[in-house]
Order: sequence, then structure tokens, then C-alpha cells
Amino acid sequence: MKTKSGISLDLLKVMIGIFFVLLGIFGILPMIEEGDFSLRPVGQGGDILEILFGCAELIWGLLILLSLFTFFPKKLKELASLLICLFWIGRIIIAKLVFGIQLHPAGLFFLPDFGQWLLILSAQLLIAAALWLFYQNSRA
Repeated sequence: MKTKSGISLDLLKVMIGIFFVLLGIFGILPMIEEGDFSLRPVGQGGDILEILFGCAELIWGLLILLSLFTFFPKKLKELASLLICLFWIGRIIIAKLVFGIQLHPAGLFFLPDFGQWLLILSAQLLIAAALWLFYQNSRA
């Protein structure tokens, strides 16, 4: 029988897995806008980057969902969860620091504005915390 924390962790895995599958599909299909989770602000191109990350996110989501129903060796589960977490942190850096802030002689400009930038950053960091939790759980 699973403990309450085990059921909660599995539910979190389902939600994060579905999120990554959807984000991956939205990144791969150019006619669907990822909205606040786009790597680059709307209209700035970067389709190749979106497609590459979209493919990776789709795979991450499927791996997270499959880990609930199949047996993966402990080392593979640990490595996969660490890589997913590190790539997500890399995605945050690309989206929020590389493309999310513009240097201008008048100062720093956050895209679309500081409030939205901070809100989306906090959501992305919550996802990173969940991924870190998955990694820690795979090591136990």
C-alpha cells in the first residue's frame, strides 16, 4: 500500500508529465503558441529552438508518465530525473535570462513586463522544484 506522500508524488508526476507532453506538442507544432512558456517572446522567431526543446519536453513527459507504470532500473531513473531537472533549469535560463531581459541604454527591460516575467519565473521554478523532488525520490 502506498503512503500518502507516495500517492501525492505520483499525482504530481502525472500532472508534470502531462504538462511536459502538452508543452512538447505545443513546441513542435508551429501553429500553436506556447504562451507564457515560450522560449522567446512572440514574434521573435526561434522556431528551431522551440522545436528542439519541444521534442525534448515531449520525451521528458513520456518518461515521467511511463515511470509510473513500468519498471526502470534505479540508476536509469536517477539519471533521467537529474537530466530532466538540469535541462529544465537550462530552459529557464534561456527563456528568462537570455531572451527575457533586454539591455538598453535606458536600463533593463523585462519581457513582457517585470510582473509577468516574475510570475512566469516563479511558475517555472515550482516545476524545477518538483523535478528536483523526483530526482531526490529516485535516489532514495
